Amino acid sequence: MVTKVPSLVKKVFDTFPLKVYSSDEDADQLEFDESYFELRRFSFQSTGVSAVAKFQLGVYSLSPCIYDSSILLPVDPLCLSTCLIMCVKNGLKLPQIGGEHGRETSMVVMAYQASPDSELPLLVEDDLNGQKRVVRPYQTVKDFQDSRANNVKETMLIELIDGVLFDAWLVMVIFELPKELTVQLYGLVDKEDPVVLSHDIGISWLDSLRYSRILNSSIRRNGFQLRHPNIAQYLGSLTDRYSGLSSKMEFERKRIIDRACHIINQFEGILNEARDVSLGSVVDYKLAAFTYCILHLGRGDLSQAVKISNSLKSHCQRVINECI
Repeated sequence: MVTKVPSLVKKVFDTFPLKVYSSDEDADQLEFDESYFELRRFSFQSTGVSAVAKFQLGVYSLSPCIYDSSILLPVDPLCLSTCLIMCVKNGLKLPQIGGEHGRETSMVVMAYQASPDSELPLLVEDDLNGQKRVVRPYQTVKDFQDSRANNVKETMLIELIDGVLFDAWLVMVIFELPKELTVQLYGLVDKEDPVVLSHDIGISWLDSLRYSRILNSSIRRNGFQLRHPNIAQYLGSLTDRYSGLSSKMEFERKRIIDRACHIINQFEGILNEARDVSLGSVVDYKLAAFTYCILHLGRGDLSQAVKISNSLKSHCQRVINECI
């Protein structure tokens, strides 16, 4: 029995015929993809001190430093603090714009889906012999960082930064940062140059879809949804989100921001009393990372609280300059 192909189907196949690609063309395509990936890898600078281990630090995005525009930094408190800690721990300096790509010790701009827990930063380390590779998700990295606290006071300060201040940063990103800038920071925008510029460029319909996914992923970072279940529920409901910010959500947002502003004032007072004195190595890097991100992209009351805190700003610049 002979089956007759409908004329419409035959016309489609005649118009778009199948093509068989040779193995050489496949190889060229693979080489292009690898090259494209290497453009998102930025090497740390050596200071002449041998690094303890070879590692790759996965971050959401990179942006020119406000203190030195030739230097690249992640503009996210958790990614930036981890970046600074890894620099000091391994005797390295931050990557430069136009520097080397693809070396074994570098920062890599990647999608958050690449992490086992869909959260960055992600640390991939090789042992000294290069025989074993270990992937460490953020929570593992955080536990190690927190264990370096020297006393109960440092532990308390770390908890305030990772909890109260980070929550305020995330609330600012969710409710106050322009959507297009949020997509640039956290959405791995598909462009040849992965460096983020802090200006508004408009948002496409595709980026609007990315934005919704970014919000859903963001609320799971660092236990945010456990501390603020009402906001997590609000963002998870399309009906609530598109009906506008309710008075209940506005109260939640303001409460989180106000508490963070109070903590910022407390840190400013501590730094006023102890100028140029370390608060503890991990505390210094975490606090500097939060301060830097707010100075770079902050909005509203949170930004104002940091901008009037001169000791906090001086502390931030001093800590980051150690890695430039």
